[in-house]
Amino acid sequence: MIVCTFPNLQDSSKFRVVPELCYSEATPSKLGREFLAEKGCSVSIEDFPRFFDKIVAFAEQKIDRRYDPRPWKLRISLSLPTTTLGSPLTRWCGQSSPLPSQHPIVIGCSDRVNPDYPRRSHLRNQLKHGWERFFRPQRPLKELNWLITSESAQDDWETYEAVQCWGGWLRSHQAAVERWYKLIESGIPLALWLDDDCLQPQAIAQTFARLTDCCHEEFLDRVRSERRGSDSIPFGVFYENPNYLPTVAETSEEQFFSWG
Repeated sequence: MIVCTFPNLQDSSKFRVVPELCYSEATPSKLGREFLAEKGCSVSIEDFPRFFDKIVAFAEQKIDRRYDPRPWKLRISLSLPTTTLGSPLTRWCGQSSPLPSQHPIVIGCSDRVNPDYPRRSHLRNQLKHGWERFFRPQRPLKELNWLITSESAQDDWETYEAVQCWGGWLRSHQAAVERWYKLIESGIPLALWLDDDCLQPQAIAQTFARLTDCCHEEFLDRVRSERRGSDSIPFGVFYENPNYLPTVAETSEEQFFSWG
């Protein structure tokens, strides 16, 4: 499931939201997709957690009807504008939401498919190049060429395959926004960072070790299991597979539907 958000140019207190389901039973070259709203919804920032909870429940009902009695898994990508990528997941789900422990939730960048963003085609193409560097079947993620943010950040980011952050380096402040722009431009498809302050280096190292001691096919389920853990520290996950990018949106001038 992809929940894609865009700036609402008519009302800065809201996001345009386009939710859709992608069925993995289809091949990547011909993905099965189903929109969960006839047109993009407009949702206020304050109401987003409630909207998110309802749209996930709606998707679960549709999937259950489609696959019953077969088992299924719902994985969620929340696609956001670059300027909001560093916000903690609790901003979108709510402080006490069970969603992060029920489903693997990762974030992606909606600027790659935003018609109002001038370089969207370049950003999509960069992600394809980044995925080619990143993708190695059955290769443990811990063996990737990681950009560790305690090291120099001035190198050519396009030589790296993933990013690991041990502090507020990619969180929600102006310096972090500039780093997010650099990461998105590089095409790197995976970044892990802390959503909160943690003063226990051993706990941080153990969390990242558990998340990366798997191949990319297992990674999303590892995200969910780690968030379920009683000793888990809050962490964020940026993960983009170019085969599952959101559908290119209509321009802001063409929106007409508001979520009631």
